[in-house]
Amino acid sequence: MVNASKAPSNTSGETAPLVVWKMGKIHLNVTVNGQARGIAVEPGTTLLEALRDGLGLTGTKKGCDRGECGACTVH
Repeated sequence: MVNASKAPSNTSGETAPLVVWKMGKIHLNVTVNGQARGIAVEPGTTLLEALRDGLGLTGTKKGCDRGECGACTVH
């Protein structure tokens, strides 16, 4: 499960931004399966690609490559 509603706090107690645009990539702070993670993705990256390629979470499968069949559904 990806939850971008709460950003992890840094050491000073401030909440980190959820999305930062830097050097042509988008830097995201997300919570996946209860664990805070950071990832940098190219614009246009799908959630499926970010999970599989960026975070190494291969449980989500690619089906039709268009998002029509529902194989890549993430809860």
